[in-house]
Amino acid sequence: MVPSSRTLFQTTIFLIIFTYCHIDANSNKSETRVIERLGLYSDSQYVISLTVHTLKPSIYDKNYASLVEFYNSFCGHCKRFAPIYNQIAANVSLWYPDILQVVALDCSVEENSDTCREFEVMAYPTLRYFPPHYKQGEKTLGNPLEKLDPAKIIDDVVGNITTEKNPPSNWPSFDFLTTTNKEMLFNDVSANVKYIFLFYERNSSLLGSKLILDLHQVKEVQLKRVSIESPFVTEFGLHANAKLVALNRALVPVDLNIKNSTAKDDIVKAIVHFLKSEGVKLPKMLGEHPAYTITTTSANDNVPLEFKKQQEEAIRTRVKENLGTVYLADLEQVLRQILFIEVPRVPLLEGEKLLALQRFLTVIERYFPFNDNGKKFIQDLRSYVMNRERINGSDFDEKVPEIANLYIPIFSSDRWVGCLPSRNGFRQYPCGLWTLFHYLTVRAAEMETSNDALEILQAMHGYIKNFFGCTECAKHFQEMATRNHIWSVASKDDAVLWLWSAHNEVNKRLAGDETEDPEFPKLQFPSNCDACRREQSNVHGHKIIGEIQWDRSEVLKYLKEKNSPANLDLLGVEHETTLPRFMAQHGANRGNIFTDMDIRMGMLLYVSCIAIMVIAVKFFLKRGYRKKLYIYDMLGKV
Repeated sequence: MVPSSRTLFQTTIFLIIFTYCHIDANSNKSETRVIERLGLYSDSQYVISLTVHTLKPSIYDKNYASLVEFYNSFCGHCKRFAPIYNQIAANVSLWYPDILQVVALDCSVEENSDTCREFEVMAYPTLRYFPPHYKQGEKTLGNPLEKLDPAKIIDDVVGNITTEKNPPSNWPSFDFLTTTNKEMLFNDVSANVKYIFLFYERNSSLLGSKLILDLHQVKEVQLKRVSIESPFVTEFGLHANAKLVALNRALVPVDLNIKNSTAKDDIVKAIVHFLKSEGVKLPKMLGEHPAYTITTTSANDNVPLEFKKQQEEAIRTRVKENLGTVYLADLEQVLRQILFIEVPRVPLLEGEKLLALQRFLTVIERYFPFNDNGKKFIQDLRSYVMNRERINGSDFDEKVPEIANLYIPIFSSDRWVGCLPSRNGFRQYPCGLWTLFHYLTVRAAEMETSNDALEILQAMHGYIKNFFGCTECAKHFQEMATRNHIWSVASKDDAVLWLWSAHNEVNKRLAGDETEDPEFPKLQFPSNCDACRREQSNVHGHKIIGEIQWDRSEVLKYLKEKNSPANLDLLGVEHETTLPRFMAQHGANRGNIFTDMDIRMGMLLYVSCIAIMVIAVKFFLKRGYRKKLYIYDMLGKV
């Protein structure tokens, strides 16, 4: 049935109103929004990803223990540790859900930052063990695990489990067998138990406890630890080298002949093989447990993207075609990350940390490409920080959005562009941080606001040392800064070149690393500036492959041109009315990919054109619908 003109007209009006409302709603949204990310364990079958809403209910006052990792998805050390942590979770997954759960919380997500500060997470990754029946209260932050070695982590967890003073009723016993009467072995076990395994080991060994945990869910068997000094070996008539003995209810002993193996995997396989030969039906998860088949995966395999949006693919293509371009969206995104997430996670800002924040906000106020609202926002925030001798992280966390909400809108975009990764976990914040400080060094060199050649480098050094989430990265940067004499930089142009050289040194160190985005390899930049590079030859005039001789004057010229406010690219900008005033005056680059605002306005025009066409057609049909005048009517009248 063809819709009536009234129906078409009503539908058209609805679409127009909806489009306008959608634009208005997006243009006035609060700056304090949640930054959604997939995290490093989005596809893990073994690590449970928690949030601020689910962490405490999952770890406090439970009948099981919890191993918790607090991490930052931008931290290179966390990315390298992610497959290790996933492997640990896989190896102990047979202990879930009765004994242990393995969980993780991403502190780089804005909504989780308060929780990470509350748990006093000062470095990434941070591991904590929470025992069963653990009560929430002040300073109940779990037991820290200092070492990140996987074997050591599992040993520490097992040590905590086996020494639990108030274990849940459903937990197995880890005590050494004390009775010497074999007739009593089955007296204290469930009627479902068909086999008892006696595992002989030294008192200091944890292997027997791990086997008990692995077999906990198999109700037909029970494993008991036996000290090697026990008289059971001679009593049962087995040879003195017996290590693992299986007993049925008839107390017929069978030496599983594992010889001197101390590998848990070999012992569990021997137990599984014996039980299958005896016709015992085992849970699928035991026979196919990943601890016996899985191999260590790379960080790339651990964080695949669920989907790739066409728009993001178009952005990445554009970025690859315009290497070296600086995007306003990236500068805004990294500043958001710093002010709303990274700085607030520090429990107390005083002394060196407070001074570092004051210096950082000073250079941001001077050189960041803010619009008028942004300038008022950063001025108020800096004034708040400068007038205090100490600030609690929680107070700073509340103050930032409080001031921001006074001046909305501050930012023109809420997406990564030049730092957009090919898959989750790469680039983004670290990439944005380099971009920000390159921009600041150039702006400081071009402006006469200050004569201090070190103002940007000092602010960067202080920020990375005190606030950068990747502890390992911060340590490397400080060592490099000392080695490369950062405090000897004599001019603002030298500061620009020092940072460029330092960035290339980091790129060289991390080239080919697991943290490298495969679509954006860490090259020596600028890679697209022919004038910046010279061929380097040896004494015989032969070209030296792999070595680059830079023309530092050309590099400086290139960096200043690329980081000029007039050349800031607006790709990804969604709210053009919030752009800095000078960008319109200098004709900043607007790119050639439609923004969301472009798309919405195009949709509005499209709908309006359809409405006009519908009305015109209806008007034409209404006027044209009348009795036809046939030729014989005309002749008859004649």
